[in-house]
Amino acid sequence: MQAGAIVSVGGDLIPDIISLSASVTYAYQLSIVITSPQSIGIGLVLILQASGSVLGGLVGISFTAEGIASLTLQPSPCQLTAAVTFLASVDVTLGWFFDVTISVQTTYSHAMSC
Repeated sequence: MQAGAIVSVGGDLIPDIISLSASVTYAYQLSIVITSPQSIGIGLVLILQASGSVLGGLVGISFTAEGIASLTLQPSPCQLTAAVTFLASVDVTLGWFFDVTISVQTTYSHAMSC
């Protein structure tokens, strides 16, 4: 189950020439696993996005940063796991045909006995 909110802004700075947009997504997450091994987890998701284009996409750039944190409890055997994932990507478009995307992702996870 997930619940959250999205806030977006954007528009044309100069009509038909420069357009910009940005959004923020924030969500809480609850997961319950009833198959073996059973577990319950809570999480938080935060996504930031920004983009801009010139002349309807002749030149465009977009940036996305995403962070996900979770805490999972497994009752038998008792184990608590914390995990964090960060993801960032930049996408550049030139001339509607040339498109380059650079993405970086890292994950950290730590499990401990109760």
